[in-house]
Amino acid sequence: WKAENTIILAIIIPRDNQYIEEYLIKLDDIGVDALIVSSFAALKIIKKVTPHMPVHLSTQQSIINSDACNM
Repeated sequence: WKAENTIILAIIIPRDNQYIEEYLIKLDDIGVDALIVSSFAALKIIKKVTPHMPVHLSTQQSIINSDACNM
């Protein structure tokens, strides 16, 4: 089975990164087309685990420090 034009919205990231990494791998395996995030912490994990996965920033995203500005 392959997802068709599927974009996953990931607003909240759990504290245990092990599960989010497993989740990202599963989403990649089923062929999810992109992710929408509102957290730079999530973006860092996504780029580490599935660097080829397209990521879109949510309109809920806000910039809270200079590190976020530099991403």
